[in-house]
Amino acid sequence: KFTLCIFLLGLMCFISTEAEDVPSDPVCGPGETWTGCGDPCPLVCGEPHPTWCTYNCLPKCNCQEGYIRSGGKDGPCVPLSECSEVPEPPKFPAWK
Repeated sequence: KFTLCIFLLGLMCFISTEAEDVPSDPVCGPGETWTGCGDPCPLVCGEPHPTWCTYNCLPKCNCQEGYIRSGGKDGPCVPLSECSEVPEPPKFPAWK
């Protein structure tokens, strides 16, 4: 029983550290929409799509259709028309 208790305690600690802090009333920036299953590797203007990605869902703000991240994966969403180098999306996105 002692071993089982230690295992369960460890499992509870692991799960609590893995849980995402999801705001109760999320606020997204311009050109963004909140989703419970967001893209962990969004397309970024002028950067190639990463060749490796976890493809797990993340509760976060995603760029709306017709927008793309600028200045990094957490940068603001800008209209595609303002991006001179739109990267190719991955061929088999597992999160969609």
